This record gives sequence, structure tokens and C-alpha cells, in this order.
Amino acid sequence: MQLSIRGVNEVYLSAMDTPDLIYVQRIDKFKRLEALMKEINKRMEKSLDNSVEKVPVDGGGDCSEDGSATEGGMTDKSKASVRQWNPGSYCLAKLLLDETWYRGKIVEQVKSEKLVYTVFFLDYGDLEDIAGEDIYPIWDDALQLPFQAIECRLYGVLPTDETWNQDVGNTMWDICNENEGKRILDATVKSKELSDSLTAVEYYNIELRFNAATPSSLSCTSCDLSVNLVLQGLALPSEDTVQRMFPTSQDIESVSGKCKEYYQAKDDDVKLQLVKDISNITSNIIKRFV
Repeated sequence: MQLSIRGVNEVYLSAMDTPDLIYVQRIDKFKRLEALMKEINKRMEKSLDNSVEKVPVDGGGDCSEDGSATEGGMTDKSKASVRQWNPGSYCLAKLLLDETWYRGKIVEQVKSEKLVYTVFFLDYGDLEDIAGEDIYPIWDDALQLPFQAIECRLYGVLPTDETWNQDVGNTMWDICNENEGKRILDATVKSKELSDSLTAVEYYNIELRFNAATPSSLSCTSCDLSVNLVLQGLALPSEDTVQRMFPTSQDIESVSGKCKEYYQAKDDDVKLQLVKDISNITSNIIKRFV
């Protein structure tokens, strides 16, 4: 699945680690994904309730090397639970958190007393360790819809330390998935790069802005997500973001100069006035992004 490099893409944030590794889903494909998910879980539920404990698949024969089931065959539950999976194999994996089956890809086998594999969830971007008994071969028609998780990096922000603080990811997730409801985001592609992750060939550098269709009740200082993180002190701005936040050198010099005056001032009234001046300047800057 790809993003358009021209214009705005309406997306959901589906998974994230840090601003340097996020996954989005295109909204125009989401209903098809929901329909597929319902079909997968309906068939798996019916299969596991079967008294002979077999999973029906489209077609006949054994499982193919990539993890998909060939046409006409039946996959025995007991065999599926102890199956050895190779990295790169496609599968169906059950996430215990919600007892739901998802399309997945085997990343590696985890060193454990039990048979456990790290699975990448192809439509959402999550990476989870899944017990072998909760991994099943996927049937061919469940692979027809392109995988929906699109690897991205949030454009214009840098970590405040050597690495990203986990609070940044948590805050970003809370803003974009308020009250467990997905917020529509407008994604603009700035560039496309080769990925060094285990799960994608390329990723997109994207600007993210909150779509007016899903306003937030949270206190967001800007509809630009990168600027929002900077203003909350959770990220440092890149040079490009600085230019967007302070379009003129006069803005930068004004804030910088008044901050210097504040730290040199000894009179409380003078400090208070300087704070008001800085607040007025930054408020005008913020209005450009709201």
C-alpha cells in the first residue's frame, strides 16, 4: 500500500513506536479492511468450533512455503499449533489482547521454552510475540487485499535527547486516538526513503495535521502534529520546522532577545511584562497553525 506523493492523504494512525517509526492506514481502503477482518474472524471462529478441530481453506492440499494454504485442503488444528514457521511466512495470528485474528508475517522465532514467534501485523504495524498455537496458515483469498500498514516517519522533529522518550509516543498516540476513537489525519508526503526495518522496503517522511472532520477535546496548541510536539517540549524542531514556526528573522530575534532580557532582569514587574510580550508573540505564531 502506498501514499500519494501529490496532495493530501487522509489517514489513521494505526501503530507507532517513536516519531521516527509510525504506521498509518489510508481511510479510503479502511472499509475493505474491516470487511476482510470480519470474514477472517468469522471463518476462524467457525473452524475452531468444528468438532474435528480443522481449519477450512480455499482449495486442496498442504500449506505452501510462504504460509498460505493451498486450494481445497484442511489444516488440522493440532498440526498448526506445533508448526515450524520460517521468517517471511504469511499467516493468521491471534492477538490475545482482543482475541482477534489478523493478517501477519513471521519475523523470527523467539528463544523460549514454548514455541513463540515475533509477528508483524501487516494491516496495523504492530509487532508482537505470539504463541505458535495462535498462528495459522492464511488462505489465498485473504491475501488479495494489499497490506494496509504504511511505514512512515513524522517530518520536522528531532528527539530532545539522544533517543526518543517513550512519553512522546504515548502522547502522540493519545492525541491521534482520543477516547479509543480514530482521528482523521491529513498526511502530506515530503519524501520517500529506503527503509532499514525488517518489515518494509521503503518509508515516507510525512507532515501530519489534524483533520477538521474529527476535532479534539484535548488541549492541542496546533493542528500541525510536529509543531504540537515542539510546543509541548516533547521534541526539538528541525530547521524546516523552525522556519515554519518563525517565518521571519524578526520573530526569532524578538523571542530570543526577550528571553535573554528575562534571564538578566531582576525586577519582577519587568519579568512579568517580558513574559506577556513573549506570550503575545508565540500566540500569534501558534495562530498560523490552528
